[in-house]
Amino acid sequence: MNRNVDAVLRYWRTSLADGALGEGKFSQRDRQRFIELSAETLRNGLLPKNSVSQLFKDQPKTKVVGVRFWPLVVARRLSHGAASGDGLPELVAPVVTEALVDFQGTISPQRNTIARDLLTPLPSDEFTIGAVEALDSFLTAEPLQPGDRLDWATYLAHCRKMVDAVAKGWPAGDQHYVPAGFGLLEPAEDASATVRNILDLYDKILADRPKAPLLNKIVSAVERVVTDTKVETALARRLGHSNPHFPLAEQQRQVLAWLDAAVPGDVIAVNGPPGTGKTTLLLSAVAGLWVRAALNGGEPPVIVATSSNNQAVTNIIDAFGKDFGKGDGPLAGRWLPGIDSFGIFLPANSRRQEAAEKYQTEDFQTRMETVDGFLAAKDAWLTSARAAFPDSQGDVAEYVSAIQGAIAHRVAKLEEADRSLEQQSIAMGKAQALGGDPAAAEARAQTSVSERGLVVESMQRHRAAYDRQQAQESSLLALFSFIPAIERKRVLRARVTLGGLSGLDGLQRISEIDQHLAQTVLKAETEYASATGALSSIRKLMTEISAAQSARKQALISLDGGDGLEDRLEDRIDLCHRFELFRLATHYWEGRWLMAMEADLAGIVASAAKRGRSTLVPRWHRRMMLTPCAVSTFASLPSKLSYSRRDGGEWANEYLYDFIDLLIIDEAGQALPEVAGAAFALAKRALVIGDTKQIEPISAVPRAVDVGNLREAGLLEADADIQNLDATGLCSTSGSAMRLAQRACQVSPWPDLEPGLWLFEHRRCHDEIIEYSNALCYKGKLRPRRGPAPSDALLPAMGSFMSTERRSARAIAD
Repeated sequence: MNRNVDAVLRYWRTSLADGALGEGKFSQRDRQRFIELSAETLRNGLLPKNSVSQLFKDQPKTKVVGVRFWPLVVARRLSHGAASGDGLPELVAPVVTEALVDFQGTISPQRNTIARDLLTPLPSDEFTIGAVEALDSFLTAEPLQPGDRLDWATYLAHCRKMVDAVAKGWPAGDQHYVPAGFGLLEPAEDASATVRNILDLYDKILADRPKAPLLNKIVSAVERVVTDTKVETALARRLGHSNPHFPLAEQQRQVLAWLDAAVPGDVIAVNGPPGTGKTTLLLSAVAGLWVRAALNGGEPPVIVATSSNNQAVTNIIDAFGKDFGKGDGPLAGRWLPGIDSFGIFLPANSRRQEAAEKYQTEDFQTRMETVDGFLAAKDAWLTSARAAFPDSQGDVAEYVSAIQGAIAHRVAKLEEADRSLEQQSIAMGKAQALGGDPAAAEARAQTSVSERGLVVESMQRHRAAYDRQQAQESSLLALFSFIPAIERKRVLRARVTLGGLSGLDGLQRISEIDQHLAQTVLKAETEYASATGALSSIRKLMTEISAAQSARKQALISLDGGDGLEDRLEDRIDLCHRFELFRLATHYWEGRWLMAMEADLAGIVASAAKRGRSTLVPRWHRRMMLTPCAVSTFASLPSKLSYSRRDGGEWANEYLYDFIDLLIIDEAGQALPEVAGAAFALAKRALVIGDTKQIEPISAVPRAVDVGNLREAGLLEADADIQNLDATGLCSTSGSAMRLAQRACQVSPWPDLEPGLWLFEHRRCHDEIIEYSNALCYKGKLRPRRGPAPSDALLPAMGSFMSTERRSARAIAD
């Protein structure tokens, strides 16, 4: 990592940690969203029954609820019954405590700190009570120690001591504030647990400084490159499709072509307005990578789809369960029993049991990796393989080889179609030099040959007549030609013989006429030869074009068995050829899973609970043979890519850097840069999908804190530079994972739109509805495909959702 990457990572880590703490400055209006803690609760740590009921009303099965609360709240001192307009916050609550509350209302503090927006570094005009450095020193030496021995009095003492460490005796002596007599509490998941995995990963990256090309690319600016249209037109760039019913749109294919061409470190940013097929794109991207890896015959690709919230993640895993087509015939469905999805869900450990009831999780994979699971799977797979490949006999390996051969045969047809198109394009390119109409050029060339031939014949007659005239001339005339009168007579006779030949005027000697005649004949013969050669070249090119067109037609007939026409070719290939390749790849990887299991069945069963690298890497590859994509939140992902390593006499936690073959980030426009950033260290390439015109990510870091953190990390020298940093997408309060990807993506064919690739075909809303968003946010680029609303449809009033450009894009289209 270079110095700039290191600084950005330190800044992101700080932003993530600060965002988990909560704020300490509030207005009186903010009080409405909190449960207020009475003085009695602040003395004994017990919530009243009505507050407990409020906390547990939506979580009846939960034994404890996570909360965040502020035990010390001070209010602005009034002056003559009114608040002063000096810009100071109305309420200040420095101590932020994460805690658990049980059914009895007992508050059990777990973590104690001071809100970052009250500590320097901050802009000079911001209200503060102390410095981050003082807080860090105190908490390093005396963190809150939760447990059975932590009583409420001990907790309160820790609060007081912590405040004194940063602001001795505060708020005593502060003429602006007085104790408010209440506290504030809000329900919250265990915020520190949510970000702890990501923070640990940041710490390890900063300590290890691994080679992580993708992380370096996402942090560092890049220059744009010109779109190579050959990448986008090659049929063999897209090998898989997810279903036999709906083909991809033009821009979806464009994305998949560039994804196939991507190398380690590349970021493909996809701007996906509402209803433009982002999920369909994601499924076919996974299908294509699975086919490509099966063709190559190595390990399966490790593909991980992630996002910042559970809803986006469950939307992905739901799609992997229901949106992949099953197909018909012997290749239909799965050959292994019990697999009902192409995704594996990796939830947080706290939600593992709940997730296992609905999705395929690691527990499902563990059940598959047993002796009984393997034997049942093998019998079922071989039965299906024999039906699909009756000419093959033998064990799993032989059928796997036959399936791979079938994949290679079908891919070869795509490659042959690409070669035929290239040859046809070369031939037609040559034809363009002839004006684009070879037949007309041939006619012109034939006319030229005829005309030049007549000229040659005429010149040959002149030559013969002249030669005869010269042969009949008296030798005495030639002998006395030095006499001017005789020479003039000779020249006159030659002119009469050559009557009609131009260019003779002014010639005074026979030698000059002879030379002129020779040059004129040579010119005519040269022009005739040139015209004949041009005609031959045109006819050869026409033969070449005809052969290329015939080869193209035969390649297309071989490809999809149709009539060889170009019309809707890509659609036909998607629905038949590429979908069939995906089905073959599915069964190929199922067979490879059986082979991997059989090769070390006892060892796999025995190592089910182990987390060493030598166990974890093969486990990931093996499980990707059953389900090509793992789905996880950013918060859970680091723990799934971590392994244990013995360091001396102790175990150390390590990460699989640069391990994921493709990291897919969905709803990237809603993901904070600090939440997404660390994940890029774990992957080789990234497909980042989102829309910056919809809901922006919500940063828990106040702008003033963000400026302070940027300055502390060395990324901001002057406050005026903040606009330049905002443009990079790096900042917590203005950036997003999508903006990072836009900046890092080297393919950007739409100069009038935001960087990256785009999806344009909208199929969700009626044309009249999406046109609002299209005009407001997308410069009219969207192509409505659903059609106009029925005449009796009641469309929403425009004013109900157009308060802002961003709200309209979200509210109308979603």
